[in-house]
Amino acid sequence: MAKDHVGAALAAATEVVTRNTRVLKDPAPLVGIGRLTDIGIEIGVKPWVSVADVVPVEAELYRSLAEHVRGRGIALGRSAADVRLVNGAPTAAAG
Repeated sequence: MAKDHVGAALAAATEVVTRNTRVLKDPAPLVGIGRLTDIGIEIGVKPWVSVADVVPVEAELYRSLAEHVRGRGIALGRSAADVRLVNGAPTAAAG
């Protein structure tokens, strides 16, 4: 994720999480940089929800986050992978 997109991605994630009616307002959800990786930055989203809503909210948030971030023109990261030729045949190795 490009440096200028970090703030936009954090704002988009905060907007999506706080807009979800199942996410509790108190305590407030946490949104921030979750981890730095070799291929980019992972945004960490930690909402508080009722126990019965854990699974549905996770699915709703992943979908909403992907749609909202893409809608703002922010590219989502890609997995690291290497393609190697072994005896002339291509093989993929996860990185």
